Amino acid sequence: MRYEGNIFCGENIDHWTQMLGGKSYSFTNPLTMLDYQVAAVKALVPGIDVDGYLFFDHRAHFPKGKAERVIQLDNMPDSLLNRSGRPDDKLMSAWKKLRP
Repeated sequence: MRYEGNIFCGENIDHWTQMLGGKSYSFTNPLTMLDYQVAAVKALVPGIDVDGYLFFDHRAHFPKGKAERVIQLDNMPDSLLNRSGRPDDKLMSAWKKLRP
């Protein structure tokens, strides 16, 4: 899903709010679904570290701050930015297992 405007969110808040054009819209905290997705991938590739993040583009603003796993281009974790070299065989094997 795409969200723009001001987003008010929190790690443990059930519903987040989007303010757009003077109106507010509530939506279910997407981190809950992300947790399920990460757990499913971990179950398929045991022994591989799996992390999950929610990416919002430049059209979303967080006037009260972001939940820890919410990222934008200006706050990408170093672990995602500083990748170099070829993935090891264990990771490549896991990737092949996940591909259709």
